[in-house]
Amino acid sequence: MPVLARAACPTPATAVNIIEASESSAQAYQDADLNRFIETTSKLEELIPCLAEPIPRNVAAGVHRMMGLRAFIDRKGEKSEAAFGAARVIESAYRFPETMVPPGHPIMMAYESLDVSDPPTKSVPSAEGGYFQFDGRPGFERPVTLPTVTQLFNADGGVEVSAYLWPADGMFDYIVGSPAVLSGQDTAIDFRKKGPNLPLAISAAGSGLAAGVLYGLASGKNAQFNSPGAPYEDGASLRASANTYALASGSAGVVAVGLVVGSVVAGKW
Repeated sequence: MPVLARAACPTPATAVNIIEASESSAQAYQDADLNRFIETTSKLEELIPCLAEPIPRNVAAGVHRMMGLRAFIDRKGEKSEAAFGAARVIESAYRFPETMVPPGHPIMMAYESLDVSDPPTKSVPSAEGGYFQFDGRPGFERPVTLPTVTQLFNADGGVEVSAYLWPADGMFDYIVGSPAVLSGQDTAIDFRKKGPNLPLAISAAGSGLAAGVLYGLASGKNAQFNSPGAPYEDGASLRASANTYALASGSAGVVAVGLVVGSVVAGKW
């Protein structure tokens, strides 16, 4: 067991829970419902330590965007810019819908303010019998100037700790030592080696599962939208939800394919 302690959670959280909380936060912001936005982003923060599965990179990007919006609302400019920068590192082409953030709005200035072409990182000590992922990417390098969704896994791919770490936050407690050893192997996981890579393969499986679940959610929302009994006033919300889930499903599927390829051709992303 690589960790000293794990956050107590009433129930494990999934990537879908994170997506739903992020979507609820975005909808509350678009509706200019400040109280609900604060409530949903606080819920999102509470869910992250309870994550019991790998978080796909596109989902981590959505978390960063909501944390950036929350920091902006809280008038924490540096945190807002840093969180937005972390989102752009993952999804460089993404921009908020104009119905949510109009062109020229100060939020867009904060969103695009940082140069994230080559964000600095620093090595973290390896965990005894475990390995790390930062924003869904396995490695030993943590971002220095940007926040990151950090997860610690055991050798079997089980999540031991999940945390949203701001640049000023220290690493959570864990036992430093030799990293995980693959089943049937004599050497520890080395992200620098070429060849099949267990962490990437595990992440690919998680992303593939998330894609399937998200596709199911999109289909469900679309069915509700097309239902003759659906209230007219709910139409826009149902269509937006269906589109969001479908987009997330496609992104997760692309991530899964990339991870499968990465697990075969390289030991370090």
